[in-house]
Amino acid sequence: MLDATKYQQLVAQATPVLGDGVSAAIRWQFWQFNNWQFELPLGVFHWQADLSSQMAASTLTQELDGTDWFSGLTLNYQLSPDWQAGISYQRVLLEPADVNQYLIHLRYQF
Repeated sequence: MLDATKYQQLVAQATPVLGDGVSAAIRWQFWQFNNWQFELPLGVFHWQADLSSQMAASTLTQELDGTDWFSGLTLNYQLSPDWQAGISYQRVLLEPADVNQYLIHLRYQF
């Protein structure tokens, strides 16, 4: 039989981990046509996450951290010599569970 404490531990382990941190990356532009371009970002993400699970009077806390790789694909459109808009997909290979990110960006280059 599954008691309340075991149930809480199982639910806490199934919770997605979304870490806060800093990243560093390089972008390789591999295709360009007129104002369109594709880039491949590759980098590392140094992160930490503080998890807390409450059930009745019981609270489980867990601190996680790590440094993991991410990669993706970006499609950019050059609006003007200084402005660029784009969409990106990135996959962050976090140790507990991978995270998929979909991004829309607007860049100003000077």
